[in-house]
Amino acid sequence: MDLPPHGPDEVRRIAGLARIRLTDAEAEALARDFGRILEYVGRLRGRDEADAVEPLVHAVPAEEPAASLRTDAPAPAGPAAPLPWDQVRALAPDAADGRLRVPRVLEEGR
Repeated sequence: MDLPPHGPDEVRRIAGLARIRLTDAEAEALARDFGRILEYVGRLRGRDEADAVEPLVHAVPAEEPAASLRTDAPAPAGPAAPLPWDQVRALAPDAADGRLRVPRVLEEGR
């Protein structure tokens, strides 16, 4: 399946969906990079070796996947530890009744 070329206008449209502002030079550069990536993907699709490789279903060995996964629990200390509610509330722009209020990022009807 061939993909249509993606020029600077398409890059700007996609960036707009992500609410990213791009200069004209950035849009041009990203369009070129995107074109190179799609060209490379097209070359990979044409390789016979890809058909000989078994698809990866899971990154963990199938013998005992549950034994090799970590438990789903918050870290007790360190950089991954959850913040106390008082600190979270102090960092939030608006908090009340145990909830955080954040600005709307999605528009209605989209």
